Amino acid sequence: MNGNMSSNEQETPIEQKRHAQYYHEITRIRKLAADEAKKAAKLFAKSEGLKAKAQKFTKKAVEHREKIENVKIRINEFKEKIEKTRAKLSVTEAGSGKEGIKVTISKYEYKISKLRSKIEVLEMKAAKSTDRSAQLKEKSAVLLEESQRHREESDGLSKRADRLEQVDVDVRQVQESVEE
Repeated sequence: MNGNMSSNEQETPIEQKRHAQYYHEITRIRKLAADEAKKAAKLFAKSEGLKAKAQKFTKKAVEHREKIENVKIRINEFKEKIEKTRAKLSVTEAGSGKEGIKVTISKYEYKISKLRSKIEVLEMKAAKSTDRSAQLKEKSAVLLEESQRHREESDGLSKRADRLEQVDVDVRQVQESVEE
């Protein structure tokens, strides 16, 4: 006969009870392993979702910093315009449009102050996005670690069930060889 007896007629009631207990224990352990594997998969999925969110926040922070650089370029352009306009003002004779040139310079200075305010807002947004990204990455790492613990627990339980099943098969084979 093979390792698995096809009929229980040859087994005594005590052997039948022992086999039933083995299989009950194996089934219970396999269910625990499956539960742990399910928890591990769920935590892993959450971790990956948080990583994706963190990447989005990192991308936003980079975009804000790029905008800051563009605004700084615009500020420098307005400063150059102010310098050119001041040079024009110094060569212009009194009363021949000096007031208009001064107004132009004031407009440029106002635009520069608005752009500086915009830089402050963008810097705050970039810092906030970077901070949020770091928080999500940290949380993701914790979930990934927890997922790994559940995966290890699941693997350990599966191995335990396999060993228990192998012991039962070995016992049956020994009993068969003794009976022959």
